[in-house]
Amino acid sequence: MSRLLVFRMGITYALWIMTMSRCWAIKNCSDVLTEAQNNYDAGKMYGIPTLLEPCIASGFTKNEKVRAYRLLTMTYLILENPDKADESYLKILKLDPEYKVGEEEDPIELVYISRKFKTTPILSLNYGKIGANLTYVDIINNYGVGNRVDSEERYSSGLGFQFGAGLEINLNNHMSIGFEALYDQKRYRFENRLFNRDVMTLSETLSFISFPMYFKYTIDRKHHQPFFYAGLNTSMLLSSRGNAAYINRSLATGELPVTDSDIDMGPLRKSIGNALLFGIGTRYRIGYSYISAELRYQIGQNNLLQTDRQYDDGSTDDPANELLYRYAFVSDDFSINSALVLFGFTKPLYRARKIEKGETGRFLKRLFRSKNKK
Repeated sequence: MSRLLVFRMGITYALWIMTMSRCWAIKNCSDVLTEAQNNYDAGKMYGIPTLLEPCIASGFTKNEKVRAYRLLTMTYLILENPDKADESYLKILKLDPEYKVGEEEDPIELVYISRKFKTTPILSLNYGKIGANLTYVDIINNYGVGNRVDSEERYSSGLGFQFGAGLEINLNNHMSIGFEALYDQKRYRFENRLFNRDVMTLSETLSFISFPMYFKYTIDRKHHQPFFYAGLNTSMLLSSRGNAAYINRSLATGELPVTDSDIDMGPLRKSIGNALLFGIGTRYRIGYSYISAELRYQIGQNNLLQTDRQYDDGSTDDPANELLYRYAFVSDDFSINSALVLFGFTKPLYRARKIEKGETGRFLKRLFRSKNKK
């Protein structure tokens, strides 16, 4: 028999021994957990920590460790060792930040100790938000080139989209403050019939960087967590492009269309816009993360028209000049409202910790404390 063959057989045997040892250890630790539970049920408390310690160090699966630390917590409570009980329960929360004690099925001692701890994430990161929106134009003052009483102006909603990310600062289990940064594209269409025959259309696409900020309240339920919120959205205009068309319907010559597929309407629009926002939604847990779906409505608070650029300023490249003389269009004073559907992925940053004396509500007390109070 060659030395190489002997070496290979030795390696194979060693690997087999290691595999079998591992399987034996897992099986043995499962038996240890059962034995420890039986000892607890029989009132034999003192030997349980020593019995569980080797398998906690190496041998238990994650779920078995949670069960072992729960058993240790109950054991130390009965042995009147509250510090060790707190330490064991904290280790449960570090293994499973979403661990919940049943108010009805769990022992009352475990319910009481659970109230001494909190796992509410300080921050929740919204790694991604994406969705679609519909834009609704709200006219403040109406303008035109002819008799507006006889004109047939109509604005219709356009489909846009948005995507971005954000974070939430959690004040407690229910209340949080959210911040987002979104790329936000909005569209609408304007149509007008002039002089009883001619038809003018304009499709405008506005692109923004939006910064929503809101106060959010979440209802904690077993399978999903409904929420609602309200706040303010500030938007910075990146660009505004128009697609205009004018059809001159002359009785003598028929239709004479004039079209332009790309008009820079940015100079006609204000660079900053504000809107109130309101939303409702729900989120579902997947592991230690969440997917969410929400409906949001934004109500524009300011006129988007740059009023000093509304009419022809004499320059050849002014969009108001082209729109007025080529397409018989004068921009109205208007704001925009929008309805959004958003889907997101949230990763909470957990930090299990014991509640310090006087900690509950301290943040809100500082937040709403009177400036004159000393």
